[in-house]
Amino acid sequence: MISVGKYDLNRLAATCSQKVNECRALYKKILQTFSSRPATPDRQMKNMDVPVTSLWTELQRENKIPKGVLTSNCELELQELMKQIDKSVAGRKREWERERESLQSRLNVREKEGQMQKTTLEQKHKEIGELRVKLDTSENKQRDLVSQYETQLSQMKTEVQNIHREYERLQKRYTKHKRETERDKEKSSLEIQDNAQEVQRLAKKVEDYRQRSKEWEIDRRAQQKQIENLESQRKAISEKCEFVQQQFEELESHRESLIDKCDRVQQQAQTYQAQLDRRREILDSTELSLNSQIAQLEAKLSTSTESLRIQSSKVEKLKQSLEEAMNAHKKAMDDNERLLSDLKKATTSIRKLEELNTELQAELRARDNFLQMSEEDSKQHEKDLAILKAQIEEKDAIIKKLGDTRSQCEDETIQVLRKTVSEVEDQARISRRSEELLKQENQQLQEELGLKREDCDSLDRKLENKKADIERLEAELGLMKRQLSDAQEMIASLGGKHDAELSGMREHLAKVTFDLHTNSSHLTSVSEKARSMEEQIVSSRDEIKMKDSELKVANAQVEGLRLENRHLRQTIINQTQKTLDQSETENQLREREQQYRDKIKSLEKENVSLKDELNVLRQDLTAMEDRYDDTLQRTIHEAEMSHAEEMAREQRRLQDIEEDADRRVNMLQDRLDSTINRYEEQLQLLRRQKARLEDDLDQERRAGSSFHRGDIVLEEGEEGVLYVNDDMSLTGSDSLLDMPVDGNSLGGTASEKFLQEEQARTRQLENIIDNHIETLKSNSDFAIKKHKR
Repeated sequence: MISVGKYDLNRLAATCSQKVNECRALYKKILQTFSSRPATPDRQMKNMDVPVTSLWTELQRENKIPKGVLTSNCELELQELMKQIDKSVAGRKREWERERESLQSRLNVREKEGQMQKTTLEQKHKEIGELRVKLDTSENKQRDLVSQYETQLSQMKTEVQNIHREYERLQKRYTKHKRETERDKEKSSLEIQDNAQEVQRLAKKVEDYRQRSKEWEIDRRAQQKQIENLESQRKAISEKCEFVQQQFEELESHRESLIDKCDRVQQQAQTYQAQLDRRREILDSTELSLNSQIAQLEAKLSTSTESLRIQSSKVEKLKQSLEEAMNAHKKAMDDNERLLSDLKKATTSIRKLEELNTELQAELRARDNFLQMSEEDSKQHEKDLAILKAQIEEKDAIIKKLGDTRSQCEDETIQVLRKTVSEVEDQARISRRSEELLKQENQQLQEELGLKREDCDSLDRKLENKKADIERLEAELGLMKRQLSDAQEMIASLGGKHDAELSGMREHLAKVTFDLHTNSSHLTSVSEKARSMEEQIVSSRDEIKMKDSELKVANAQVEGLRLENRHLRQTIINQTQKTLDQSETENQLREREQQYRDKIKSLEKENVSLKDELNVLRQDLTAMEDRYDDTLQRTIHEAEMSHAEEMAREQRRLQDIEEDADRRVNMLQDRLDSTINRYEEQLQLLRRQKARLEDDLDQERRAGSSFHRGDIVLEEGEEGVLYVNDDMSLTGSDSLLDMPVDGNSLGGTASEKFLQEEQARTRQLENIIDNHIETLKSNSDFAIKKHKR
């Protein structure tokens, strides 16, 4: 019995030292698990308000704590450990509440942002629909305008064709009239040649008649009164001719009525010619002098007609060039109006596109901010997942180590380890559940990211389309500007051509007016000669009396002269008509020149206004580009500042967490060192007791009474040895259970009963703590699930 007790004491000492080391490792692992436990938000933390110290007090009150030396000596340390657990649980509870509040605020902000984005998207869809309706209406209006322009062009073409036909018809009439006038001129030239021959023959006769003039002076005085009457009639006829000429000048557009009046004047002239036929004798002397003047006038008339033909051809050419210039000017005006309308449409479309661009940029910024926030959340979730994975790996390593120790010892320390293992397993389950939930959240966030990226891609496509439209409009603007420059060059060239043509026309008009002045001077000279001839007629009245015998011969000549006078009158009337036509053309040219100048001035004003509008548009475009660049720089700066602030906050939070964890680890390490020192002191006490017991056993051996000395050892053991046995029951139950114990010995049965009671109490305490831990875990899991929903 003595040898067996000594072996047991050595074995108990070895097991005690081994268990102290295991306790150190176990405390370190427990501290690591408590410090690395993930902080999960919980809405039902009210169920966790019951602290572990209250459980300890309840167990003490109900007397369910296993009684022994370890519980009595480590009671303060266990209470402190419970208090630390309560503090850590309360700290974690506060952290979870803070995180829950921050997550709630983030969720509210995200919901508000989502609602704002939905409203903005609806507004954008409505605006897009309105813009599509406006585009359809504008396209329909443009089609209507195109159809109207086409109809107007067809009408203008028909009008131009009709005008061309009328012009050809008038040209044919003019050629016919010209041919007839040439034929009449040829006939009149032949008659004038015949008359000239007759005038020469009559001149010889006049020389014979001059000798007889003295005889006719008596008759001249008698016929002088008749001549005076004829002069009065001639004056009346001249006044009528002047009145007719005034009517010709006033009624330029009504040529047909003028022709009728000319016919009437010719009839009156015929009547007057009849009166003149009666006085052939008076006109014989005047006709001789007039024949030479008529020949001169005919030569001048031929030259004037030729000059008038040349001038009329030039006038027609000038009219054609004027019409062409006016047509080109009208086309340029139409082109300018069309370009103005296109410019206005382009400016309105550019403004609308700029507004859409700004709105889309604002949407993209909001989307980018939302994506950045989601990416930051995903990064945070990934970090949490990495931390949880590291914690799970550490816990798996702890479980493996605990599995290795399970084969060595199955006493109360193993049961404590089982509790810790169960807690770790529960924490692993919680962490796995949280990991699954985080994975689900990550998948949801990735799906949302995919949707947002698709939206961003669609917005990018829209932006690219808008940019392509803007580029196309800019190209159209460039083309319009080129067309404007070409039109301005065309207008400048046409203006130069028109100025040159106008200068040429002015020169021609000056020449024509000079010719007309010369003709008028010739006519005045002819009128003066006629006056001188009338004076000669007055002087030759006496001679006319002597020519009564030759009146019959002179009647035929007078009839020829009458025809010549008619022809001359017709030519004079034609000349007056031509002068009237020239005055009409001059007036028309002046009016057209004034209209052209007015139109050129209006075009110059429109060009100046267009240049101003283009400058304003360029200034607006530059201002919009500057604003866009400023807004981009601001957003980039704000994003960088917000990112830097978020990074600083994260770094601060991580530093605070690391400092808190280090502080807690240091505190727990200090406590663990203090507990280890206490256990070492207890081990030294046990070794001293062992040495004392060995000395007692040696004394008993020397005494020789084993049974009595055994009783003494047992009596001494009531204070010391039983203390050791109680301590061993908590720390070294494996060695006591493995020892062969005699059924007859009283110490073996008492120790077995004591061990059984201790095991039962420890099982009850384990069950209570497990139940409490399970309730805490279930409440935390329920809160996490509810929060994630």
